[in-house]
Amino acid sequence: MEFKLDPDIELVRRVSREFARNHFDEKIARIVDEKEEFPWEIYKLVAEQRLLRPSIPEEYGGGGFNMLAESIVHEEFTRVDSTLGQAVLSGAFGSKLIYLYGTERQKRKYLKRVLNGDSVMYAAFTEPGHGSDITKLDTRAVKKGDRWIINGVKTFITNAPIAEFGIVLCQMDGDDKPYRHQIMFIVDNDQQGVKINPLKGKMGQRGSPIGEVILENVELNEENILGRPGRGFYQALNFFSYGRVRAASNALGMALNALDKALEYATEREQFGTKIIDFQAISHKIAVMTQLIEASRLLTYRAAWALDEENLDNRVKSIYAAIAKRFSTEAAWKVVDMALQIFGGYGYMKDFNIERIMRDLRVLRIYEGTSEILNEVILHGLKNKYYEL
Repeated sequence: MEFKLDPDIELVRRVSREFARNHFDEKIARIVDEKEEFPWEIYKLVAEQRLLRPSIPEEYGGGGFNMLAESIVHEEFTRVDSTLGQAVLSGAFGSKLIYLYGTERQKRKYLKRVLNGDSVMYAAFTEPGHGSDITKLDTRAVKKGDRWIINGVKTFITNAPIAEFGIVLCQMDGDDKPYRHQIMFIVDNDQQGVKINPLKGKMGQRGSPIGEVILENVELNEENILGRPGRGFYQALNFFSYGRVRAASNALGMALNALDKALEYATEREQFGTKIIDFQAISHKIAVMTQLIEASRLLTYRAAWALDEENLDNRVKSIYAAIAKRFSTEAAWKVVDMALQIFGGYGYMKDFNIERIMRDLRVLRIYEGTSEILNEVILHGLKNKYYEL
């Protein structure tokens, strides 16, 4: 076992770090945050560098690397700026589903448009009455002849107001457990019966617009089906593992961002004639922040590595992803809180951006599986003995 990255992955780190430092302007980030605008120009530049989804092959617009490379891009981007880093990489949310389960026609029609930077997309799971629980859905898909009729509402859907299309998880009729009768569709936003209702006023991650997706008698055909009918729930669970690793990576980057700022401030700030880093109350906080970040990085990298292992059970991969997200997001919150404490009153003001990191970070403990749900996922693996320590 070597705790060393391959040269090509180190290259991805250097390229993504250099890109972020050159293009993530703090003034732009504050405008994006204040106006709740998506940073289109930066998004297109990221796509040109093939950094939106490094784990997807180059023929579809990806980077041709793996999930570890993708994890590191998220880490480096959010380490430079939490708002811009999160927003641009979320523009391709759902693209992995098309790569994993799409037909060749769907990949070339939809996937390349997103990864080339021409469009963004969404993946719609959450409903007003179903947040963490997607085992039974209110959005229905009913087959009539050779057509499917979709009715329902999805909410808190990232990119919905600015996307050209998205993926919608629906419930079919079935006699036994509802989750065994779910199906995914690719839905174009200009399709008759599709209405998008933007939702404004988020606490953080304000560069990623969200909205409701309202579907009223939307008619789709067989070509719109993504994957296999009846397997939608399981496709979603597999996709969640990838999203949880990205969320863990974002949290890791935001924690590093806060540590970088706190360390610089503590080294320069004087009180009582002494640099505050020389006070044990401050230095011990920085030491604890470092420990939490190192542990988060190891768990996140292991989870990213696991997703690329073809011979590893998907259930085990889901446990690694759950552990990484649960630990990294909770640890990052502690790190950012300690950073704000080191800054004192200045940390509470917008000038030093600690408060913006905190606002961007908070939702990471909610979406892609709440911390409480992730505990249940981990426990389920232990109880059913497909995961062992």
